[in-house]
Amino acid sequence: MFFSRKKERLRNRSRHIYLMTNALIFLSTFMLVPIYALLVTSLGGTILHAGIAASTFYLTASIGALIFGRLIDKFKHDRTFLMIGYLIISSGYFFLTFADQFWHLILLQIYLGIADAIIYPAFDTLFSRHINRKEAHLEWGSLESMRYLTMFAGAIIGSAIVNWGSFDALFVIMGCICFGAFLNTLFTPKELR
Repeated sequence: MFFSRKKERLRNRSRHIYLMTNALIFLSTFMLVPIYALLVTSLGGTILHAGIAASTFYLTASIGALIFGRLIDKFKHDRTFLMIGYLIISSGYFFLTFADQFWHLILLQIYLGIADAIIYPAFDTLFSRHINRKEAHLEWGSLESMRYLTMFAGAIIGSAIVNWGSFDALFVIMGCICFGAFLNTLFTPKELR
């Protein structure tokens, strides 16, 4: 009985750590999403270019998720892949500060799509491993609620940063937030992994 309670407490802590890191990634991502077309037009693109850039990201993430899902299954290092994805997305946001042409943005959308393709198969596997099966719907509901709340917050925060600052300031903040997710995962105690 004591051991099952201890195991459940560890599972709860692990789940909360993974929720928090995923919240950081979503927060940073949705700081840009609502104003993405403005970024594209600031680089001389059109609304069509914004659609092409976004589609490039989604296509890369779609194909990449199948490839990296297979790799993660093969190597069984979910946490390592998750951290690699967090580093890639963090560096991708920092690289956005150097983008001054549309084709730079396309290359970065491919790079960020690869990051997403690595992060989400690994994250979903880790999160699934730590859910309480008796409350599975609530656990998944908590994840979805967190995602929508971070979308809400990210949209307001990102818009305010660009309104009173610049896109470059936004990209640095986004990169720092994602690097924080990496550090949080890196320093997760061994018994909580």
